[in-house]
Amino acid sequence: MRYLADKNVAYTDINALPNGRRYCDIFAFENTKLTIAEEPRGDDQTAYPPSGLVGFGNVNTIIHVRDPKLSAEWYEKHLGFNIVNVDEAKGFAHLQTEDAYYKNELNQSLWDNIWLLQTNDVVEKPNDNKARTYYDIRPEVFFKEYNQLIKNGVKPSQIAGDPINGWGGFHIYDLDHNRINVWSYNVH
Repeated sequence: MRYLADKNVAYTDINALPNGRRYCDIFAFENTKLTIAEEPRGDDQTAYPPSGLVGFGNVNTIIHVRDPKLSAEWYEKHLGFNIVNVDEAKGFAHLQTEDAYYKNELNQSLWDNIWLLQTNDVVEKPNDNKARTYYDIRPEVFFKEYNQLIKNGVKPSQIAGDPINGWGGFHIYDLDHNRINVWSYNVH
């Protein structure tokens, strides 16, 4: 945080997730809001750059919602996420989804962690800020999943790109108008 302050990067107060990890938002280029989360070093003795911002960690996504239980059920139904825990009294839901790259390309299992945090801020229109949550799916299931969303009453955007032979994607909005991008790309 001292490094960010020295560089005149604005940031919010530091908060804690239910698992104890600290996080805050920073405001980058053109006031783009990015969330950074603490990642314990463990046995890691690597020397990192002064900012300490080094990549993706165990907290993959933080999404602010009005009703964590209802939103968790929506994410489970429409995106296939696993509900790990919902605590309505504390205002959060913890979800997981298996990382497609690790599963399909590395034959390893890695679980991405998604935290739905309760907010009282009501978003009246879709949130199309510059930095958005995205998830990837494999090209062979792209159109099946796209059509399933439509059957379930979710309205995906038009498909951009070529999801079979290169990069392709679309986006949807959750119950709170948070934009979720869905991408597909060939890794070979």
